[in-house]
Amino acid sequence: DRARCLRAKGNVVCDAQGQPVQIVGVTQNVTLATQAKANLARQRQLLDGLNLAVQSFLDTQSTERSWSMMLEPLLMVTGAKFGFIGEVLFGVKPDPCLKIHAITNLSWSAESDALFERVMAGDMMFCNPNNLIGLVMKSQEPVVVPHLAGDARRGGFPPGHPMLDNYLGIPLFKGDELVGVVAIANRSEGVDLALAEFLAPFTSTCAIMITSLRERQERARFEHALIESKEQAERANQSKSAFLSSMSHELRTPLNAILGFAQLMQASRKDMLTEKQQGFVAHILKAGQHLLVLVNDVLNLAKIEAGEITLSLEPIALSGLIDEALLMVDEVASAAGIELINCLHGMPCGVVRVDLTRA
Repeated sequence: DRARCLRAKGNVVCDAQGQPVQIVGVTQNVTLATQAKANLARQRQLLDGLNLAVQSFLDTQSTERSWSMMLEPLLMVTGAKFGFIGEVLFGVKPDPCLKIHAITNLSWSAESDALFERVMAGDMMFCNPNNLIGLVMKSQEPVVVPHLAGDARRGGFPPGHPMLDNYLGIPLFKGDELVGVVAIANRSEGVDLALAEFLAPFTSTCAIMITSLRERQERARFEHALIESKEQAERANQSKSAFLSSMSHELRTPLNAILGFAQLMQASRKDMLTEKQQGFVAHILKAGQHLLVLVNDVLNLAKIEAGEITLSLEPIALSGLIDEALLMVDEVASAAGIELINCLHGMPCGVVRVDLTRA
């Protein structure tokens, strides 16, 4: 039987001499109204605590303090001695696991204190489906244990663990997805489903915070990947620049040597070249200069990527342009027994605008 709240109002009835002889009054049962008023005050207290915790969560990148601020009003409002708030993770092991974000410190020894530190650091998670924590994740329903001592579902406790009298575990959902678990134990007034319903605003806020935490972590991973990708691109660009600098030397050095020797042959007065040989040397010089310009442009990839390569266009007779092209492959064609003929010779032909270094 629970205590009841009564409101009494009455008047004293006196006799002819003015002496009180009886009291006439009315007694009213106001238990429900008193409970409603107390619940309203507790809800207000709970919401005030939630507001502070959520504000802390939004204002800081460190969530450890925010979760502790969530647990404090939960214990204060419910009157429970112990409690925890955790996030459900799937895929870590075959069964869902619970990562604790806030928990009452139940340390009773150096070993248990080290265990508490591991739990808070996220190095240890609860994945056993055959205890009260696992049962909440497995059933995805509130687990109410009014008397823990005689309940077979409780599982075992380490030696020296404080005695737990009762337990209430509540699953946290974001839509249809299980995202966390909130639990309290050792509440002096006992636990029931009505308490779970009373805590609905609290559990909904916890679910939202867990979802926001995941989004924040995902955004942080994306930003880290973006920074890493940018750094890789910069390293690749530096490697490209180093490669181009090396290739610039490797290509220009032999090309300049070829051009230098061709110029010496052309300018020699001691051993005069035949007219045909002079033509060959002129062809070497022209093709070499052409190739040198192309090498300079190819190596300057920065200008190519930026679209800054400029063209020097000038009108050239199409027949003359074909002659130059045939001249560059004439020796190879002759060696293969192929005769190249410019069919435009002696015919009226048009003029095209080209950049001779790239024609």
